[in-house]
Amino acid sequence: AAPIAAISVPLAALCLAVDALPAHAAAEGLVAAQQQGASLPELAEWEGFGENFAKFFTFTASVFIGGTYVMIKPFIDLAKKSPLGFVAVTGGAAAALYGVKLTVEAMLG
Repeated sequence: AAPIAAISVPLAALCLAVDALPAHAAAEGLVAAQQQGASLPELAEWEGFGENFAKFFTFTASVFIGGTYVMIKPFIDLAKKSPLGFVAVTGGAAAALYGVKLTVEAMLG
């Protein structure tokens, strides 16, 4: 699991850096078009709008799924290796969250 995390974090940062430049340019173009009096429905008819929107959705979904996988994978490995350890870790995490909940409720009154 460690090699996957070691590769995925820099790769995700690289993807964000590469995607940031065109998105910034597109945002500047959107602001310029709105300043010239174009309405949002007119802007939605721009060539490539649907394709860009689909790419954004795909990127967001892949980041969400990948992040979830990276967070859950150690627990799956622990459950396979030591079921009792998995129950202990899960119970400890649940108890810690419950303790935080009680603390916040007591602080807020």
